[in-house]
Amino acid sequence: MSSVPPTDPDAPPSAACRVLITGANSGLGLALARALLDSSEVYHVMLACRSLEKGHHAIAQLNDEFQHRFADGRGARIVVLDVNDDDSLRRAYHHVLIKEQGLDILVNNAGAQFDHLSVSGQMSIRESFTQTLAVHVSSPHVVTNTFAPLLIESTHPLKAVLFVSSRSASLANHEAKVMAEDQAPGPGWPKSDQYYIHKSKDDNNHGPGLIIPAYRTAKCAESMLVREWARVLENDHVRVFGVSPGLLVTNLGKGAAFLSRLGGEDAMVGGVFLREVIEGSRDKDVGKVVGRKGVQPW
Repeated sequence: MSSVPPTDPDAPPSAACRVLITGANSGLGLALARALLDSSEVYHVMLACRSLEKGHHAIAQLNDEFQHRFADGRGARIVVLDVNDDDSLRRAYHHVLIKEQGLDILVNNAGAQFDHLSVSGQMSIRESFTQTLAVHVSSPHVVTNTFAPLLIESTHPLKAVLFVSSRSASLANHEAKVMAEDQAPGPGWPKSDQYYIHKSKDDNNHGPGLIIPAYRTAKCAESMLVREWARVLENDHVRVFGVSPGLLVTNLGKGAAFLSRLGGEDAMVGGVFLREVIEGSRDKDVGKVVGRKGVQPW
């Protein structure tokens, strides 16, 4: 792939920081787009969405909120991208190369959670693991590998790669039984088939938990991607982070209403946190998974 783009009259201003966010039509991805467009920094945000229809709906929301700020170089565009489809990825790369004239920040945010479907019998356990690992491990690796040449060529001081992580990915927290889903079930087989499990003995600390073995296994594996890409891009001065924003109300898994009942916070809380990481608040923790309260243990 050539990384020498021809001139495009519709390219974003050279001073704008060009950010590509996967899974950006809703939830945390859209919240991050809002946070970036509301920043004092000038961002050109590319919403990577699987379909134009979903992308247009997201862009319409951003236009309603931020059109008055677009005159100073801020902007938002749709990039059609299915992270699990190599042909779609190649087309997205060429769009970013030619239309956007490069890339400064990649946010691997696209995610999915299928454990509840295997619990309900709508999907086999094997398929839930296969699809979850594809979305959270192989796809973000391939996406990062595809856009790495543009990130390396970027001269923007904020250039970075972010992988959206989860508190459920931590092996140390799992061993310490920090969350309800870390608690051992009762003896015998079969185990509970409930997606929503009982609170632990210390209800105030743990709260209700989820049976999410495929999701948390994939997110744990994604932590190695953070380490690997931090190693690969270290001498190119591309910052690499895992970011763990906490439980948010999004469409992940069983959806917003369910996550709200679990105590999830508004997605904008996560969007603002990711923006802070992008803008340098956690630069001392490059190559690690960072949460809002500090570095998340491996």
